[in-house]
Amino acid sequence: MGNHSPARIVVIGLSVLLFIIALAFNALAGSGSKNGPFRQSTANVSKKYETEITPAGWTFSIWGLIYFWLFAILTYIVASLCRSDVHGWMYSQPAVLPYGFYLSWIVNMILNITWLSLWDREQIIAGLIVLVSITFSNYSLIFFCCHGLHSHGAWLSKNYRVDLWLFRALVQNGIGVYATWTTIATLLNFTIVLQYSAGVSSRLPQLCLSLFSS
Repeated sequence: MGNHSPARIVVIGLSVLLFIIALAFNALAGSGSKNGPFRQSTANVSKKYETEITPAGWTFSIWGLIYFWLFAILTYIVASLCRSDVHGWMYSQPAVLPYGFYLSWIVNMILNITWLSLWDREQIIAGLIVLVSITFSNYSLIFFCCHGLHSHGAWLSKNYRVDLWLFRALVQNGIGVYATWTTIATLLNFTIVLQYSAGVSSRLPQLCLSLFSS
């Protein structure tokens, strides 16, 4: 059995810690409690900056599912810290998820918290920049997922078929859904900036985004 990898344990621990902090900030931002770090709820800010392509309020409940999915991903990763065989510890031998994945995750969570603060204070241009960065970090997560599976997929298929299935269904699909919805959120935020900061007619952003999505 191989030795533990302290550096990898540290980045996994930081990933879990930042996720918990991000969850707490999202809960506070959603509640609208003025006793915390936020002045208003995210929903109230969204109502101030409605556009013709803003989805119905219930649509945003998808974020509950997304965060639960991310929680499941981290649970699977943390569980690998306790699993070992003749090859070594599951989280490091082989290291299906490289350091780049965890670093991208950590950056993503920090940006997530930053966006909540900017949105709360109606800094929509700065919020757009941060949201674009969140989206790019999500696609970075996808890249590292795919790279890891490309490098070690054959080994997993031979030795751990269940883990191969879990990696595809849980990790890759979960990050994919997260990336999809942050992309949609970025387009919505871009529309808000065009309409409320640049003074563009509400019809033009709608037309541009329709052409882009087609």
